[in-house]
Amino acid sequence: IVAFPTIADRTLSEQVNESSGGTFDINLPATVNSGELLLCVFTYRYGRFNDGGAPSGWTELFDTKSGTDGRLWCIYKEADGTEDGGTISFDADHTGTAGSMAVIYRVQGWNSVESGRATGTSSGPNPPSLAPSWGSDDTLWIAAVGCADDAASTSAYPTGYGNTNYVNYGGTNSGAMLAYCDKEAAASSENPAAFTLSELEAWVAATIAVEPGTKGAGTT
Repeated sequence: IVAFPTIADRTLSEQVNESSGGTFDINLPATVNSGELLLCVFTYRYGRFNDGGAPSGWTELFDTKSGTDGRLWCIYKEADGTEDGGTISFDADHTGTAGSMAVIYRVQGWNSVESGRATGTSSGPNPPSLAPSWGSDDTLWIAAVGCADDAASTSAYPTGYGNTNYVNYGGTNSGAMLAYCDKEAAASSENPAAFTLSELEAWVAATIAVEPGTKGAGTT
């Protein structure tokens, strides 16, 4: 019997790069087992990152921009079990301070991943409706928003979602914010309600669906 995919870990990374160039480093979970899904949702200020595409072994799910500075990027991979405690590093491309935020979901009992994105400029980022190709099943849903900001906070999340969190770096003209949450629902589609931000921002909002399956199931 295939049940809902299980989130085994959420690993958060926050980095302020205070110098020109350098790298943004994203921490991988301390424990990673073969077959598990590693799903990285990453936000950073557009124009302050050298986008060379997904790292070797990873697949880009989306890379979406909003306005001049808002950007949200998502990559994923089926783990081979050697990723424990490692990092993903990306070349920075900026002059001055830049911030980046990322969360990596480690998921067990999965099969595939799909997403939808929306963009806008407001204080209410609204992830789009998503109807994944596998139809009605015990799906794990993740809602996320990334924006360029100067100290925005998140005060409300889509109704029915839990494990809510946001992180930001509020440097003027160099900041970014990431907010995320998740839920389980046996449904053929999902339309998350809007997040609420403390101020108007250029944002990218995503709805991500993880199909249940047997990959990484039964690991710890």
